[in-house]
Amino acid sequence: MKIVVGVTGASGAQYAYSLLKNLREHDVDLVISEDAKK
Repeated sequence: MKIVVGVTGASGAQYAYSLLKNLREHDVDLVISEDAKK
């Protein structure tokens, strides 16, 4: 299954990290904003 995850803002990064750990068996593309990278 192909999944696209979008992360905006610093608080979203915490949720995305947990989500991506749980989705590691799937084909995931990550789109991340500059603020989420901080």
